[in-house]
Amino acid sequence: MSVYNILVTGVGAVIGYGIVNSLRRCRYDLHIVGTDIYPNAVGQNWCDAFVQAERADSDGFEGYMLTVIAEHDIDLVIPGIEQDVDRCREIIDSIHNADSRVALNSDTALEVFNNKSRTYDLLCELGLPYMPYMESAVATMEELHDQIGMPCILKKKVSYAGKGLRLIERAGEAELYIGDDEYLFQKYEKQGQEYTVSVFGLGDGTFASPIALKRTLGPDGATHKASTMPFTDFRRDVEFLCSRVEPVGPTNFQFIEDESGVNKLLEVNPRISSSTSIREKFGVNEAEMCIEYYIEGRRPQDREVMQG
Repeated sequence: MSVYNILVTGVGAVIGYGIVNSLRRCRYDLHIVGTDIYPNAVGQNWCDAFVQAERADSDGFEGYMLTVIAEHDIDLVIPGIEQDVDRCREIIDSIHNADSRVALNSDTALEVFNNKSRTYDLLCELGLPYMPYMESAVATMEELHDQIGMPCILKKKVSYAGKGLRLIERAGEAELYIGDDEYLFQKYEKQGQEYTVSVFGLGDGTFASPIALKRTLGPDGATHKASTMPFTDFRRDVEFLCSRVEPVGPTNFQFIEDESGVNKLLEVNPRISSSTSIREKFGVNEAEMCIEYYIEGRRPQDREVMQG
């Protein structure tokens, strides 16, 4: 079996070093190169080589990436943080021209799911259940009280890992964001149980190895505790969305149960998420599936989900 050279970015964060540890547990013979903007990133301890990274928003990012790819003969780049996903998408042609591949979702999935407002608009169009929301740019205080209620959740349209999310408890707080196009308001479910559902999109509306987890979130926005759930509880909504958006690779759907017991979609992450190492423990190794799909060009083998 050939040795594959894999580049994982952001190995100082939970997603990045989760990817590295999943790669260490897969069946392939691998040489893993980790990168991070911080020289003491913890994930470097599980890599075969480490390179301190250029920031994704820097002018030198493309040149640095191509140099690392060439020096280490990289077969596949797996971005471990959202910023690297966005920048690798911009330079994907250069990466392909360097005879490497990058584990990115489809353009449609990235365009829709990276923006919460576009995600909710699609859910509304498809008639799928979702938590009521209102864009802060067009909201009035009267509409906010009538349609969303107080307290409510304030979210950035484009964010990740809970960045910019806050609980708004008073009208005076909400008024500060009325007219701001960067945010939206969403109904607050105080006791709502959350679920994370992952599939590996195949680019034609179908997917492999679905796994659903009942989860408890930590203060960093990552899944801290999880137990398996029947995927059948979420199959209809996930199949409907995948048939429309045709995702490629790891794609994560975040649901919350409302007060009436209905599971409603909160958001979709079109990338590997922070719970990837938990899914690996239950038998679904997304990093290994990325090698099968992006390097070997074949449908990833379906994994048997262990319960627990």
